Amino acid sequence: MSGASEDGSSTAPRWLSRWRNWVRGALFLALLAQIWGGPFARQVLHARHPSTRQWTMFSLKGLGIMAVEYRVRAADGTERVLDRYALLGHTAARNAPRSVRRIENPRQAFQVARRLCKALQNRPQDPVAQPDVRLHARKSTRRGWKVAVAGEQNVCVAKLPDRPHKKRKKKRARKPPRRPRTAPTGTVAR
Repeated sequence: MSGASEDGSSTAPRWLSRWRNWVRGALFLALLAQIWGGPFARQVLHARHPSTRQWTMFSLKGLGIMAVEYRVRAADGTERVLDRYALLGHTAARNAPRSVRRIENPRQAFQVARRLCKALQNRPQDPVAQPDVRLHARKSTRRGWKVAVAGEQNVCVAKLPDRPHKKRKKKRARKPPRRPRTAPTGTVAR
């Protein structure tokens, strides 16, 4: 048998098993210090070293999402933030359809803005003949938030932006099928 007795216990000397436990504990603590200490040293102590890594949370999960805010502008120039869920008849964001909750490009943001314009015009308590709704949108990128729409124009009368173009792969020219090789004619077999 290699290292185990008949009852299943280890036959290694007691000092060796203690030494293994110490090594395991030291390795665990070193790993724990690297996991916790690296981000701490980088963010709190401002240490810049290749062995310390920066802590990031959800680095790619929210990439491409837009933070959208709709505002209605009054005649005196003041702006008030609109609650798009309440105005479109949803009690909370979780009850709204995905097209209202998760906006991924400026065209989608403009489409929701158009629905808000219609809702403001058709409200029974305070109908507005021509609402002035402004769209403020930021898109998440790897380097932070980038302004996508700055709210310069009234989206109720503005033209919808063009559809976002997807990059298409170029089709490769197909090679003609290979002909099977045949023996040259006119040869004599020996």
